[in-house]
Amino acid sequence: VAYACNNSLSGTVINVTAGTYNENTSASLAAGVNMVGTDTVNTVVVGLQLSLVSGSANSSGNNISYIKFDGNNWTTNCAIVTSYRSNIVIHDCVFNNYSGAIDINGGGGQGEFSGWKATGIQLYNDHFINSASPFIPGNNNTGADLTFFYTVGMVIHDCVFNGTSQNPQGLNDQIGCTGYNEASPTVPLTCYNSGLKIYNTIFHKSTSLDNHTSSAH
Repeated sequence: VAYACNNSLSGTVINVTAGTYNENTSASLAAGVNMVGTDTVNTVVVGLQLSLVSGSANSSGNNISYIKFDGNNWTTNCAIVTSYRSNIVIHDCVFNNYSGAIDINGGGGQGEFSGWKATGIQLYNDHFINSASPFIPGNNNTGADLTFFYTVGMVIHDCVFNGTSQNPQGLNDQIGCTGYNEASPTVPLTCYNSGLKIYNTIFHKSTSLDNHTSSAH
């Protein structure tokens, strides 16, 4: 699976057939490449960290569906990490025992693309199971299953966040919108999101939709 991700060009659909894939590595998915599994029972990818990172603001997104991502007992940090990429749709997936399942960074308030925010981000029919990362001040994380910064119009619906047991590293919030700067670990980053919509979604533990998220409904 990692090889296919690393070597596929925009317009490719990676069909992940039924099976258990012990990857235990990282891979990059180019903009415009989609991944489709058989279902979340029969298509299981273990220990994969998938990077959806563009070097500049990019509107060519990705669609990832019908795959169970397994973090191999919390030894893998994040199943999916995005940066400077819009139009990402993740649906009908399971994220199990990751140390943080998804980290979406729309772009943000620094560097060449200061002020740019990702649009068209959708998550639906996804199930997050014990995949919150441990909160570590100064490590730019929120201690959450799902973290998102600098987005406009992001939609989350018909998902389940199930963290009913503690993972060995400490289970924290299920969604989070605040990071922390390594230079000033007690000072929250300004990680604004606007037009956020969450509906028909079940949370079994706490969330941290705080004052750094605007226009959340």
